[in-house]
Amino acid sequence: MCERWVEIHLRKYSNFGISTSSRVEGSHGAMKSALTSSSGTIYTAAKKINRRGTERSQCLASSDQIRTCS
Repeated sequence: MCERWVEIHLRKYSNFGISTSSRVEGSHGAMKSALTSSSGTIYTAAKKINRRGTERSQCLASSDQIRTCS
């Protein structure tokens, strides 16, 4: 029961059966594309994910660009 505590609290809100969002799916896809390989060390994966996050943060912080960050 402890593992499903969120479900208990969210039952009162209508979600029409949707359990993910396109933002989450988009972020997951971007992370997977940043990794480019399924083999490697956890250190390499962490470095690539961190680099991708830094690039995205810089892109979003830039006031001169139209929001085309991916």
